[in-house]
Amino acid sequence: MPVQNELGWSVGARFDLGHTRVHDNATPERFTERASALTGLASYRLANAQVLHLNLGHKTVRSQGARHRTTTWAVGYEVPLTEQLQLTSEVHGEQRSRPDKAVGLRYTIQDGLKASAAVGRGNGRTFSQVGMAWEF
Repeated sequence: MPVQNELGWSVGARFDLGHTRVHDNATPERFTERASALTGLASYRLANAQVLHLNLGHKTVRSQGARHRTTTWAVGYEVPLTEQLQLTSEVHGEQRSRPDKAVGLRYTIQDGLKASAAVGRGNGRTFSQVGMAWEF
């Protein structure tokens, strides 16, 4: 985040680009989705190292000749378990859909480099995710 504070509010923005190949097992259909998103980020860090995260953004997905635009949002909370390991929880969603809920772990490998894993449920599905984040 461009504006970071040890306590209190930190703010920033994130830009994402995505490219996904989709293969539907029920049909022989295969196609590619392209997505871009711009998200505003705000975090409030408490004295006990717990952090509240608030995100609001806009996402565009292009797939099979159509373009879909939507507003995105998220509310998250992290609790430190050790100096490098945090327990995370998040509720996130898009305009006109029910929210997804997830719980996970985030591990700080070194300053600015983190690995994470989470599992969740929402919109009639169960999902998992594993990721790396490089912050600069």
